[in-house]
Amino acid sequence: MASISKYETKKGTRWMIKIELGIDPMTGRRKSTTKRGFLTQRDAKREVAKMHTDIENGKYLKQEKIMFSDFLDIWFDHYKTGNLKTSTINNRKTTALPHLRKYLGQKSINKITKQDYEFMLSELTRKGYSFHSIDTTNTVGKMVFRYAQEKQIIYHNYVQTIKTPSKPKSHTPIEINKIEEKYLDRQELLHLLDIVKTEGTLLEYATIMTLSYTGLRIGELLALQWTDINFETHTLSVWKTLFRESNTITHYELTTPKTIKSTREVAIDDSVLNTLSELLEIQQFIKKQCLHYHDKNFIFAKLSGDYCGYPEMRHRLGYKLRSFLQKAGISKNITLHRLRHTHISLLAQAGVDLTTIQERVGHESSETTTKIYLHVTKELKQESALKFSALMNQK
Repeated sequence: MASISKYETKKGTRWMIKIELGIDPMTGRRKSTTKRGFLTQRDAKREVAKMHTDIENGKYLKQEKIMFSDFLDIWFDHYKTGNLKTSTINNRKTTALPHLRKYLGQKSINKITKQDYEFMLSELTRKGYSFHSIDTTNTVGKMVFRYAQEKQIIYHNYVQTIKTPSKPKSHTPIEINKIEEKYLDRQELLHLLDIVKTEGTLLEYATIMTLSYTGLRIGELLALQWTDINFETHTLSVWKTLFRESNTITHYELTTPKTIKSTREVAIDDSVLNTLSELLEIQQFIKKQCLHYHDKNFIFAKLSGDYCGYPEMRHRLGYKLRSFLQKAGISKNITLHRLRHTHISLLAQAGVDLTTIQERVGHESSETTTKIYLHVTKELKQESALKFSALMNQK
């Protein structure tokens, strides 16, 4: 609604307008503005028409003084109310928000330029942050600015089309060495398993063996329950993952897997089944002895102490793996997740095609999987060429 009225000045008659701008989306209050000094009523009407067009485009409901850091908190409070996995919310909070706050937080949100935003991404790239971390930051940044536009806090959204800087491609010998550091070869794995079997517990042996022989993610493995194993068909059903936001053994959440492809059925061999059968037998015995056993049917559950039955802590398993690697004399930086890489490399060495490997480990696509596969199969191709040459050179 707009009103036009005239008033008298020392210089003569002038016209003024008062116009309602709408409801402020951040405060819920009505906003209005007044403009004076028009020489004629026609001039005043023209300004009203222009302002009505601008109001429809949201131009006049900008919050000039909203700092980006403050709006980031507003957006995150809104974001958390969605139907999202706790792990996803936590990932956004710990990965993206610190970067956005550091580079853009002290600017007024409607003063941030495309150049400001691109500078943030380029600086993260220059400082060596992973592509995943930078891409997550960019994704969240776009969500924040899109929400600001929906709330009419900003008029133009300059960041929506900005792409995450791609990683520079390199094929140097150093990169090849890095690939080989990401997995164990067959002899190294067998030696490690011998060490774990001799010096570790059955639970530790079953954990490291199952990860290496199935390619499961550690969260998928810890979420497994006995009902997920079919001993007759030799299969594991993977359809959930275990998430802990805090480092507390009793606080855990079973959530959906990482991607749609992550829900899958994984074939397992007799050696894994036999080891899990032993674990089941011991677990059933301990259940009878431990009155406070947390009986939720978890396979990889603690078997001693005050928290019997709770899924084992991944950081403890990671610590034990490092200890076993040291005892085995293996200097590679192998983590629980890199046992998954080990499985991928051994499948490639066994002649399994890339598509089948990706289906088995629950990948829609993965640069790491592809690199390991191509590296291992390249070695096999070279080996086959040498064998052919040796055959032809026989006398």
